Amino acid sequence: AQGQDFTGNYFVLACAFVLMVVVWAKNIFTEILLFSSYRRRSWIQEYWNTIRFVLWLHLALMFWLQFWLARGWLDGSWSDPRQIRPLLAAVGCMKWIRLLYMFRGFERWKIGKLILPIMNALLEVKRFLIILFFFLGAYTIAAYSISTKDVSLLQVIL
Repeated sequence: AQGQDFTGNYFVLACAFVLMVVVWAKNIFTEILLFSSYRRRSWIQEYWNTIRFVLWLHLALMFWLQFWLARGWLDGSWSDPRQIRPLLAAVGCMKWIRLLYMFRGFERWKIGKLILPIMNALLEVKRFLIILFFFLGAYTIAAYSISTKDVSLLQVIL
């Protein structure tokens, strides 16, 4: 709802935000240490793979989300929380997929045996998704060009 008041949950929101920043900082620190270890041993080609790229993308989106939350919190611009929903959706989806990927090594309930074939199939589809991305870009530009309403390109994309 527009004009939603967050002052009643101020302590809970502050604790959640601090926890989110601490976990993000721990993840960044861990990845920097891992990257430096790979680099020191001249294994840098093995470090960069699809999963690692998605991890760094997730960390970058988390930083953007934290910046957006902090800015809205400090200057009181929480008049329309719908602005943050696309970013929150992307970060949330990536977090669930990372959690699923972490379960690939568990033998209990045979989760790993179910996850690994699906993950391998998704990796084989990446070339198709790259080509699909160009069609999505073409559709976005066409929709923006044809639209008769006064909308921004960002609204068409989201």
